Amino acid sequence: MSKSIIIMRHALSENGGWLMPDADRHILPEGIRQTEEVARKMLDSGLVPDMVWTSHAQRAIETAQVVLETLNVDVEQQILRILYGEEEESVIEAVCLCDNSTECLLVVAHNPLVSRLASRLSGSSVFGWFATSDLVWLEFDTDDWSKIMVSEITNKTKISSVMR
Repeated sequence: MSKSIIIMRHALSENGGWLMPDADRHILPEGIRQTEEVARKMLDSGLVPDMVWTSHAQRAIETAQVVLETLNVDVEQQILRILYGEEEESVIEAVCLCDNSTECLLVVAHNPLVSRLASRLSGSSVFGWFATSDLVWLEFDTDDWSKIMVSEITNKTKISSVMR
């Protein structure tokens, strides 16, 4: 058995400027297309989440919805305010507390959090900065989320849209 986490940056979104609160920004049509392309690549890899966590920002919620619609799955979605911040340690603590019935967790959040989270969980900085809709899929050789930080990583894959 294994546990997989998909760490994804939200889709390309509108620039709200000073007229709109940052968390209220929506994704753009180009962001939808990019996210659909990434989701199709997920499907080709057999990568389908059974739990989704997003920040409370509209663009993260919408990104997760596009992924799930493209994958044609209906799974539980939870909004975690810690996914809007910059503290990857808090997110790692939450992941370690994830219910073990979850096999594949999709986390949709923001930079710099997604970049730092992928680096910390993978033990490598090879993934660098995430463009919009980019994701990293990490698979751990464990059946217990609380042990992912000490488990062997059996897969490290970055998936990006070709529509850049």
